[in-house]
Order: sequence, then structure tokens, then C-alpha cells
Amino acid sequence: MAEINWNDIVTDITNMAPLNTEQLNDILEVDEGDKTFLRELLQNFSEKIPDLLSQLEIAFNELNREKISFIAHKIKGTASNLGACRLATLCNEIENNSAVIDGTVSAMLMSNVKNTFNYALKSLQEFVK
Repeated sequence: MAEINWNDIVTDITNMAPLNTEQLNDILEVDEGDKTFLRELLQNFSEKIPDLLSQLEIAFNELNREKISFIAHKIKGTASNLGACRLATLCNEIENNSAVIDGTVSAMLMSNVKNTFNYALKSLQEFVK
């Protein structure tokens, strides 16, 4: 299996827009500009992801690649549904390359997932104001 340069992957993802505002605007358009549904999605996101992050951190600490992939997949789906494309992309990379994750990158990846989630949450909160 080819070696993965996680630093390059994380750098590329960090340079992406944190949100897919077109997707968020489409959601608003369906609701004729009413942000109620979007706020409900944001509430679900802000409640669900921290628990998944805790589970992901345990999986990284245990270097349980199967759990890493599974949890990254769950975070990716939730993030994708809300237009948090940077977080979704990072979790997609982790999910697809979990077989080559080792102890030398797990702490860096976990830190980046947490930071990316926090930035997405802040950006989404600003969007729904």
C-alpha cells in the first residue's frame, strides 16, 4: 500500500472552504428562507458530533482501525448533510485510509478533526444567525 502523507492531506483540506454555502442556501430556499429547519440540523450536529469525537479519540488511542473507519464514516455523513464540507472531507480521508493510520499520526489527525469540527460549528452558527 502506498505511503500516505497526512500532513499534505490535512493542509489541502484546511485550505478548503469550511462550509458548502450553496448547499446551505438550497436548504433555506426549500424552507423559503426560514432558518428553523437549519437550526434543528445544527442542534443535532452540535449534540451528536462531540460524542462521536470522543469515540473516535478512543479508537485512535487503541489504534482500532475498523472503529476509526466506522466512526469517521458517521461523522462524514452528519457533516455532509449540513454542508460542513471541510470536516466531511477530512473524515472521508480518514475513513478511506484508516488501514495505514499508525501511532505517529493518530494524535495529529484527532487534533485536526476536533479543530475542524469546532470551526465548522462556529461557521454554521454564524450562518444561521
